[in-house]
Amino acid sequence: MQELISRGNGFYHIKQHEIPSVIPKDLRDKWDSAAIIVSGSASSSGAFAMIGHRIDAKADQMDQHPFIIAVSGSAPSGSGVLVHHADFPGRSVDIPSQYWEGLGSSGLMNYYAENPPYGVTSGSTGQAPKELIQALDIGRHLLQSSNTS
Repeated sequence: MQELISRGNGFYHIKQHEIPSVIPKDLRDKWDSAAIIVSGSASSSGAFAMIGHRIDAKADQMDQHPFIIAVSGSAPSGSGVLVHHADFPGRSVDIPSQYWEGLGSSGLMNYYAENPPYGVTSGSTGQAPKELIQALDIGRHLLQSSNTS
């Protein structure tokens, strides 16, 4: 995870095999890929978000699963939170037919790493799609709440 944080502020997508083991294996195996957001990494109050793209085949949707951890500099610092079923606009998106057409016998195929759900593959934190920022903000709020209780 430190390697992902050390890339600095901004957002980008990673493939399924790059998802760190901090995410439980059973959940990691359901993620097609993930979006990464690093915000404020040069400060003592930064945040690292890994927003998993979980395929919900029954609903024919991709659901976002935010994992947020506090960072200080380029290292994790303190606690983290994994949000399983949040409710925010853009959390779930319909899976395009191209996903199912390209799905081979191997299962997950990093479709959303190569075809980001909001059309932008990487950029500065300010350029991150609003849906990813909403996921980051929900996780940050829960993380701050858990640190003050």
